[in-house]
Amino acid sequence: MGGVGDFLFGSQDKMKVTGAADLLTPAQKNLFNSLVGYARENVGTGVPAYGGQLSAASNPLLDQSREALSAAVTGEGLTGEGQEALSGLMSPFDPAAAAAAWKASVADPMTRTWETQILPKIRESFIGRNAGSSGAANRAVAESGANLASELSGNLAKYLFDAGEAQKNRALSASRTALDYVTQPASLGLSAGETQRKADQDALSAQYAEWLRTQPQSNPALELARNLLGVRSFLPLVEKEKTGLGGASEASDLGSFLLGSGSGDVFSKLAGLFK
Repeated sequence: MGGVGDFLFGSQDKMKVTGAADLLTPAQKNLFNSLVGYARENVGTGVPAYGGQLSAASNPLLDQSREALSAAVTGEGLTGEGQEALSGLMSPFDPAAAAAAWKASVADPMTRTWETQILPKIRESFIGRNAGSSGAANRAVAESGANLASELSGNLAKYLFDAGEAQKNRALSASRTALDYVTQPASLGLSAGETQRKADQDALSAQYAEWLRTQPQSNPALELARNLLGVRSFLPLVEKEKTGLGGASEASDLGSFLLGSGSGDVFSKLAGLFK
């Protein structure tokens, strides 16, 4: 019973749940319950890890390439042979060795030609005049020999000069190539190292991606659970409970309150209800 105040001003209606109405068909409800059970069992757990190979293994061609790079970086194989050849090209000019080469290729053949062809003709020319051992014949032979010596001397000087200049040019060209050989191992090493680092990083990235995939927060059941939380599978049925005016006891209480013996002014009593 609400009393006089409720009788005068009414009371709030109360809501009462009387049942629920399914929003899903039986087949949908069975599937929904199965999905809820699956999510309940799997949320918070990781998924099984992949047991297979995560990165490609090496191969014979790659192994051979690594060996070749290693040989180039350490100066072995063709790289080492090239360095030795360049070292010889950049060696100082050796005049004695050049003179010996000139003697064998120029002086000796010219001297043999003079001795076997020119000198006999000089002597024959004087013998025909019965002056083979005369002073004139000797002077002619000496003069021809001096001419040969002068020619050979000038030829040797030019040969040594040209050989020295050629050696300088070869050394200059070889030094440039040698500079490439010096920097090549470092360049190859950096390139090979970066290639290996990338391969190692790719393998680590694959391992990390697989580890991340197996974590509880990556479990597909978690996303399924989020979606299931937004599904309304039933609708509650409610009705109002009416508790307003109309009771006989409330009217009797109001009469006693307003007209009862010993009561004061009616308006004063009504005003008291709002204090």
